Amino acid sequence: MKSFHEELRKKYENHYSSLGLKNLTELVIKRIKGEVGEEQAKEIKKYLKLSGKILDVGCGTAEFLVKVASHCEVHGIEPDADFVKLARMRMKINGVEGEVIRAVGEHLPFKDNSFDIVTSFSVLEHVQDPLKVIEEMLRVSKKFVYIHFPNYAYPYEPHYKIFWIPFMPKMVGKIYLRIRGRNTSFLHDINYITAHKVMKYLAKKDVEVKNAVIERIKNPDLVVKHRTLARVIKFFPYLSNLVSYISPGVDIIIEKKLDSVAVGRDNKCGAVFKKYKHEGGDKL
Repeated sequence: MKSFHEELRKKYENHYSSLGLKNLTELVIKRIKGEVGEEQAKEIKKYLKLSGKILDVGCGTAEFLVKVASHCEVHGIEPDADFVKLARMRMKINGVEGEVIRAVGEHLPFKDNSFDIVTSFSVLEHVQDPLKVIEEMLRVSKKFVYIHFPNYAYPYEPHYKIFWIPFMPKMVGKIYLRIRGRNTSFLHDINYITAHKVMKYLAKKDVEVKNAVIERIKNPDLVVKHRTLARVIKFFPYLSNLVSYISPGVDIIIEKKLDSVAVGRDNKCGAVFKKYKHEGGDKL
């Protein structure tokens, strides 16, 4: 029987090599160590106090769930059978009690208001119906939803890690990838999701929404790169929105209003949109 590390290494080596990435060893080691999940946990803690029940939609190999298990009762869903197996193995070897089941984001197998926090990291660009997934996340959440995804209004493709013309037609994209010596099969599974599309959809919902890029602009002293630019942008609200819509990555924090959901008294989730407390700030 193969060990967890062997199975995980093989899975990610196949994935990264299919994208034509060269630094395979570095990328795979990062996954084995759970560094991606650690980065995700660090980011979400800037905005939410983690406690209660948490569901990660598209949890992969449970990197994030393992990192937050000391704060929450962890649950995950994942459509890939191999990832489900690896997620359960990771949780077991880390002594984490939790649940990971095979399911898709468009049809979450849980009752309404089942979780204190529902998250997804780099998932919306892969699903069949991104807005349906968000709707389902809102349905099963008691209070908070946290979503991270790459913004395809920005000229970069984060999976292939190459320059990408925003909204490039898939047929043209395949030709471009072939010229770059890359496998084109992964492109079929990518949705061109954008911050504008998601924010427009959420504007119709009875929720409070924050875009992390705008929050950083409101607190320019916490920005490491382009701090002067952030201070200037702060005084131009429309420009702030524009910057948030073309930033490379999007982090959206959603709070369901109290009058739209019954929240139990034992809900221990902390306040949303926590003020940054880390030293050194964050990158814009």
